[in-house]
Amino acid sequence: MRKVLVGFLLVAGIGLALYLRSRRPGPSLGVAYVANRDAILWSTTAQVRERLAILGYGERLDILGRSSDQVHVRTASGTTGWISQGDLLAADLWQKALDLAAKTAAQPVEARGHTRVLSNLHLDPGRDAPRIRQLARATPVELFERRALEAPATATPANPAANMPAGPAAPTGVAASAAAPAPTGSAATPAPSATNAPAAVKPTPAEPAAETASPPTEDEQGAAGQSPSVKKEDWWLVRARVSDQAPISGWILGRFIDLDVPAPLPDYANAAGMRIVAWFELNHVTDASGNAKPQYLVVGARGPEGQPCDFTLLRVYTWGVSAQRYETAFVASELCGKLPVALHPASTPGGDATFAFEDWSRGAKEQQTYHMHQTVVRRVKESSAVRTRH
Repeated sequence: MRKVLVGFLLVAGIGLALYLRSRRPGPSLGVAYVANRDAILWSTTAQVRERLAILGYGERLDILGRSSDQVHVRTASGTTGWISQGDLLAADLWQKALDLAAKTAAQPVEARGHTRVLSNLHLDPGRDAPRIRQLARATPVELFERRALEAPATATPANPAANMPAGPAAPTGVAASAAAPAPTGSAATPAPSATNAPAAVKPTPAEPAAETASPPTEDEQGAAGQSPSVKKEDWWLVRARVSDQAPISGWILGRFIDLDVPAPLPDYANAAGMRIVAWFELNHVTDASGNAKPQYLVVGARGPEGQPCDFTLLRVYTWGVSAQRYETAFVASELCGKLPVALHPASTPGGDATFAFEDWSRGAKEQQTYHMHQTVVRRVKESSAVRTRH
């Protein structure tokens, strides 16, 4: 009888061990990170399933396996479940996203704006580059670098699976309407109010990603002063200020950004036929009411997006005390300026300021430096200016 009982207990113990082993998650096959806000962790891949958790952007997950486009993962708290492959970013791409954030943290901000539509933020410039996450409409962004890339003849929707490695272990310039030539006098005459917004391709309600829509039609291009033969489009490296996490950096299609240019600069720029690219506060002066008025450097271009130069025009607007309005203190054109603009603003109200940038208008890199004293702006001739031939 005792032998029978011992045998029964032995068989029961082996069965229990095998059952527990079958229930235990396997070893991790890699690491991935949640690439969307509020990603759902499901109990199974079946149609009838239970929602186990809501995962936040950037959460680290261990990959346990995959089935079609679903990935079996384990959270930091030990919860296991299934998540869509499109909601994940592979570890190497996540590190690249961190590198972009570090890069923008060390660069000066060239302009500020916000997303005008639901937009994709990419790891590299280009529609087919891996997506970091989607940005909601009106998300604040800071702009740093611009790239002009060839626009595809037809836009192919980005494949979310491209963010993840394949195999068994696998788990996004701003255009404005061109106006008449700039006035030649010292005082810029404001034109009727105009925005610095591009003619965007607005997605239909069923289209979640802005740049997966078709390219602009001829009418839409004409509204932005573009020719239907435009072959290139602007991409911007930005830092997005999202509400649910720390700022995140990536590349976004330029026409889906509205610049937050302070008034009355858009009116003055339109009067000069200028599409604003970036602007900077040089110093501040006091108006008749005792209020501080910033004095601006504005850089821009004429024509559509996708041009080889970041900007071709430069204007300095100062506050006229007698006229109580902004006046054009300095104009430079026929440039081929490259961002960033190195700015040394005044340290005291109304003090001197200096700015500099690379100019390639003569087929060579030439450092141009300007000094502003009161309302007078002059170019500084530097004997050590760098000139490098192509």
